[in-house]
Amino acid sequence: MKTTQTQGRTSGYACKHLFIGMLLLGSLSLSAFSQVLAHRYSFSEAPGSATVPDSVGTAHGTLLGTGSFDGNGNLSLTGVDGYVDLGANLIAGQTNLAVEAWVSFGANSGWARLFDFGDTDPITGAGSYGMDFIPHTGDGNNRSLFEVFDTNPGNNHAPGVYFSPPLDSQGKVHLVAVYDTQVPIMAIYVNGVLKASATDITIPFSAFNNTHSYIGRSGYNGDPYLNATIDEFRVYASGMSAFQIAVNFAAGPSNLIASAGSLTNLNLVVESPLYVGRAQAPVAVTGDYDNVKGVNMRLLTNAVFTSANTNILRVNSDFTVTPVAV
Repeated sequence: MKTTQTQGRTSGYACKHLFIGMLLLGSLSLSAFSQVLAHRYSFSEAPGSATVPDSVGTAHGTLLGTGSFDGNGNLSLTGVDGYVDLGANLIAGQTNLAVEAWVSFGANSGWARLFDFGDTDPITGAGSYGMDFIPHTGDGNNRSLFEVFDTNPGNNHAPGVYFSPPLDSQGKVHLVAVYDTQVPIMAIYVNGVLKASATDITIPFSAFNNTHSYIGRSGYNGDPYLNATIDEFRVYASGMSAFQIAVNFAAGPSNLIASAGSLTNLNLVVESPLYVGRAQAPVAVTGDYDNVKGVNMRLLTNAVFTSANTNILRVNSDFTVTPVAV
C-alpha cells in the first residue's frame, strides 16, 4: 500500500518538519457489501416522458403534475404539483431499509417531502402508517427530519431524527436515510457524514401500510409539494454501514459499487504553510481502493493519525491540527 502525504509548498513555519502517520487498525481488503439494492431510479428519460423506470426492480413509477426530466439524468420538481408515484408496497415485507438520493433542494415550504411511503386517510386526508423525509420542517425549528409513524394521523406517534440547518439551497447533497429494526438504528447521513441517529427503535415494518410510495409528495393531502432537482434515487431492502455510505458518496450517483476492493493508497492533505497561532487547521484523509477513489477515511472509527513531534504540531480529536512552534 502506498501512502501519500500532501502538504502543498514547503514552509519555514510549523510544517517544516511535519510528519503525520496514518494508522488503520483492521483489514485493508474488503469483501462484497451486504446491502441489497431493490429499486433504482436514474431519471435518464427524455423531456416530456411520464414513465419513471426502475432499473433494478419492477416498481416502475409515473411522473405526475408539472415535474420534468432535463434529458441529462435529472428530475426537476418545482414545488407546484409535480411528484413521482411509485405505487403500493414498495417497502412491504422488509425488516430494514435504506433510502439513498443525490438531490439539490430548492427553497421549500414546511413539510414538503423528498419521499413518503405510507397511507392516506380517505376521509381526513391525513398521512398515516409509514415513513418520510422532510428537508425543511414547518414547526419553526429550522431543521430536516426523517420520521416513522404507526398511527392515524401519523403525527400522533412519529419518532424521528432531526438535524439543522435544513437542506434547502445547499447545492447537490448525497442523502441516506437508514431504518433498521434488527440492529436497531435510525439514522440520516449527508455527504457521507452521520447527521442524526437513534437506537430506541420500536415501530416494526409490519406497522406500516404502504398503499402509496411518493417522491416529492406528502401523504398529507394539504402539505406542499417538493422543490428540488433529483439526480438519483435508490431504495435498499437492507440497512447500510457507514463505510458503504462513504464509498457510495465517493463513487457518485452514476456508479454502483458492489465491493470497494483493497485499499491501495492513503492521501493526507494538510494546509501549507501552517502558521503558529492557527487554532485548528483541517486535515483531509482520503483512501483510494481498487474500485473507488477518494473515500473519506475520517468516517472510519478505527482510523487515527499522530504527529511525530507534538512540541511542533498537535493532533486534535476532531481530525484537525494545531501548530505549536516552528
